[in-house]
Amino acid sequence: MASTHKRPVSLAASMLAVFSLASCGLFGDEENSDQDPETSATEPALAGDGGGFTLTSPTDISPDGQSDVPHVLIYSDPACPACAQMEAAFHSDLERWLTEGAITLEYRSVAFVSDYSNDAANAFACMAEESPENYFAYLGEVTAERVTVDELSEDELTERAGRQGADIGECISNGTFDAFVEDTTQTALDEGGIEGTPTVIVDGEEVPGDEFMNIDQHISAAINE
Repeated sequence: MASTHKRPVSLAASMLAVFSLASCGLFGDEENSDQDPETSATEPALAGDGGGFTLTSPTDISPDGQSDVPHVLIYSDPACPACAQMEAAFHSDLERWLTEGAITLEYRSVAFVSDYSNDAANAFACMAEESPENYFAYLGEVTAERVTVDELSEDELTERAGRQGADIGECISNGTFDAFVEDTTQTALDEGGIEGTPTVIVDGEEVPGDEFMNIDQHISAAINE
């Protein structure tokens, strides 16, 4: 009898593995935003075009970046398991390349998956605004944690920020940059043609969706050109 229970468990595990590797697409109708079209979104001071934050080192955000090294652009959704898997796998590599000055790294956090996507992306924008030196570490920790942890509450997002020495609780609870996240998401859809996350673009060349767990190879190739 024991053998009759093994195949369903194995199949479920296989399906979970496939799901964890799948990219995350748009949930619901993002084009029907509740935002008043006449209301301009509050925008973080260091945000660049398209709602991205460009890192020139692990602790420095510069909207202008620099043009003499490869530019890595990542569209990521904080609620997306595939984004979490990618961040967990490559955060340390990205940190090393930033420390070496080998790349600039831009994150555009979008809300495709759930309301939590917007909550966490708002928290990332809060960190970029109030404690930019901790933005990269905070985004990396919160995103990667989604591999093993359910969606975080606002209090938990605040607590994770406190680990980095930042107090952004009021910004998180007020949803200061909620409309900014909506704008970033809509721009990704309308102008970027982004239909799923993670989407990684290295020096203008999009990494194929089925190769997002090999982004280190694409980035290394760009660095060595």
